[in-house]
Amino acid sequence: MPTGENSRRLLEFAASIEADLGHHATVSRTTTPARGVDIHPGNPRALGIGWVELGREVVLSVQGSHGGRWELAMSGADLDLLEAIVGSVIEGRVQEVRAVGRSRVTVVLADGRRLRETGGVTPSGCLPLPLWTRWGRRTMYEAYRP
Repeated sequence: MPTGENSRRLLEFAASIEADLGHHATVSRTTTPARGVDIHPGNPRALGIGWVELGREVVLSVQGSHGGRWELAMSGADLDLLEAIVGSVIEGRVQEVRAVGRSRVTVVLADGRRLRETGGVTPSGCLPLPLWTRWGRRTMYEAYRP
């Protein structure tokens, strides 16, 4: 599928989320400097998510501390993954472990697969913290809808 069709697919996906969630979330769109979508849950114990299109790439970010960022191609398979991750976040199948300067986000997809992504900030996120994913502060996020 050409990039233009994939871009249209993402716009339609954002519109379907907005229609489906109604007052449970706010969907905002940007077009400059790049086309992007941010989804802000009405539930304060849920996690926001968004993506930005960068030519042949789309960057998906859950709005946790530092982790939860996926760089995906504008291909059908990667957009399927983006939709699966967004759906899981909306359904509350996401958790985050935080420690000084770093966090790991785990998203459980509908098929049971777990996707983990770790991020950090310098300089504190570069310092070793043995076993931080075991003792760090753990947050289990809720679904957008009760």
